[in-house]
Amino acid sequence: MSAATLREEIIAQLRIADAVGRVYRAPAAWQPDNANANAKPLAECIANAVIPEIQNLGLLNVKQRFDPTPNLPVAPTVGDVYQATATAHGWTVNRLYTWTGTVYTEQIPDVGLEIWIKNINTASIWTGTEWIDLGTAAAEAVASVDGRTGVVTLADLYAPIAHALLSTTHSDTQAATPQEDDILFVPRGYYSFAISIDKTKVGGSIGGYVYAFTDAATSVPAGFFTHVADAGGLDIRFFDTDNLTELKRTIVYFSAGTSKCEIHVQIPAINTASNKVIYCRYGTVYTRANDSDTFAATDRYYPLQTATPTDYGPNGSSGSSTLATVVDGKVGKGLSLANTTSRLDGGLEFNAGSTWSIGLWIKVASTGQNKFILTRGYYNNGVDKNYYRMWLGSDGKLNWTFAKNGQNDFGGTTPSAYDDNAWHHLVFVCASNTSVLFYADGQYVETWNISGYIGTYTGYATIFGNWFGYGAQLNGLVDSIRYYVRQLSAAEILTIYNNENSQNSFASCGAEAAKATPTWQRLPKPTGSASLKYSVALGVHWE
Repeated sequence: MSAATLREEIIAQLRIADAVGRVYRAPAAWQPDNANANAKPLAECIANAVIPEIQNLGLLNVKQRFDPTPNLPVAPTVGDVYQATATAHGWTVNRLYTWTGTVYTEQIPDVGLEIWIKNINTASIWTGTEWIDLGTAAAEAVASVDGRTGVVTLADLYAPIAHALLSTTHSDTQAATPQEDDILFVPRGYYSFAISIDKTKVGGSIGGYVYAFTDAATSVPAGFFTHVADAGGLDIRFFDTDNLTELKRTIVYFSAGTSKCEIHVQIPAINTASNKVIYCRYGTVYTRANDSDTFAATDRYYPLQTATPTDYGPNGSSGSSTLATVVDGKVGKGLSLANTTSRLDGGLEFNAGSTWSIGLWIKVASTGQNKFILTRGYYNNGVDKNYYRMWLGSDGKLNWTFAKNGQNDFGGTTPSAYDDNAWHHLVFVCASNTSVLFYADGQYVETWNISGYIGTYTGYATIFGNWFGYGAQLNGLVDSIRYYVRQLSAAEILTIYNNENSQNSFASCGAEAAKATPTWQRLPKPTGSASLKYSVALGVHWE
C-alpha cells in the first residue's frame, strides 16, 4: 500500500468512525493490541495497524535499543540494526549499528532521521542531541488548529480541533489538488460562528479583558441553542482571532430551553484601533470544565443568578444572603433586596490600606429614604468604630463615609442622584490608603481624599444592601458584583459598563457555520530558524 493510499484510507476511516460516549472508538483494525482504545495516543493506535506499511515508507527499521556495556548482541541476523544506548565495546551511544554477517557497520544519524523500533512499535526521531519517541508528552509536539501541544489522545477526536497528519511543506498557500507532502487536517465535527466586539465600545488598550457573552449579543445564531450538545454548555469553546488559540472561559449558565446564556471569556487584548474578532465552537460530545483562571487570581465575580451569591472567580468564595429574591437583572438574573433586613454578604475581606475596586449594578426608585449600597467594618454607637459605607440619601445622591477610632467621620455627597428606577453601574476604586475614585455608568465622577481615615476591617466582610443589618435597606435590585484586589483603569471600567449595559451593541455575531468535514488547510508557518519535519507514524516534530 502506498503512502497516498494509506493516507486516504485513514481519512476515510476517520470520516465514518462512530462515537461511543465521549471516547473515540477506533476501528478494530487499528487496535490489535489496544482493546481499551482510549488509553493510547491516536498516533500509536493507528500505527499499530499499519506497521507493515510504515516499514515500507522509508523508516529505518531498528530491531531494538541495545546497551553494549556487558557485551554486543549474541547471534544477530544479517541486517539487524541496533541503536546503542551506551558507549562500550566499540559502539558509541545514540549511533546505529547494522550486522553484515561478519561485522557491525556504524551509522551516525542525521538530524531528522526517523527510525522504527520494532520490539516496542515506536517511531523515534534524532534531534541532533537525542532520540525522541513520538507519542510521548515530552517528545511529541503535535500541531493543531487550537495551538495546543502534547500527545494526541483518542478523546481528542471529539474536541473541536484538527490535527496535522503529514507535512513537509511550509508554503503560505495550499495547492488546489493535495499532493503527497501537503498538510492534512482532519477536523472534528463542530458548529461555529464569529463574534465581533465593536472597537467604539472599548475604553482603551486592555489586556486580559473578561468579556461577558450573553444571549443579548446581536444576531446570536438560533442554532446555537439547539446545536450545543451538553446540557450545561460545557462543549462551548472560544478561540482567538487566529481561530487557533483557545481562550479561557467560564460558563455561568446555559439553557437551551429558554435560549439564555452568560459566558465569560478572557480575551488576551482588545483596543480601540480595530474590532476584535473571536470564534465560538460547539456541538460535539467533547466537553471541558470551566477554567478556574478565567478571571485573575484575586478577582471575584458574583453574577447573582441564585439567591446564594456564588463566586465564579478562581477563589470560589461564595457568600450568603438574607431575604433576597431572584428577579430579572441587568445581566441575566439579579437579586431584589426589598425587606428591612435584606442583605448580601460578599464574603471578601480587603486588607486595610490595600488597593481594591468594587463594581455593581443597582436599580432603585425614589422613596425619600436612605438606601444603603455597601458597608464594611463595625459601628458601636459612634464610639467604637472602623467602617466605610456608600449609600443613597433621601435625595437619591450618593453619600460616602470613612470612619476610624479617635477621629471624626469623613465623607461627602456626589452631585447626581441615582434613584430614578433605572439601572446604574457604580464603581469604587481605592488607590492604596489615600483616595477613592468614584465612577458612575462608565464615567469618572470624582475622587475622595481619605488619607488617614482608613481603619482596620479584619474579620468583617463587605455587606451589600443594608447598614450592618440595622435597617435602611437598599429596597431595590442589585446585579453583577465584581471585586478586584487592584485598581481598575478608566478604560476597563468604561468597557465593562458598555459590555454589560448594552450587550447587543457591544458585540455582534456572524452566521453559524455547519459542522466541518475533513479538508486541506495550511499549517501555521514556523518562525525563525524552526523547521517542520513529518513523521509517517503520524507525528509532527519541531526543530
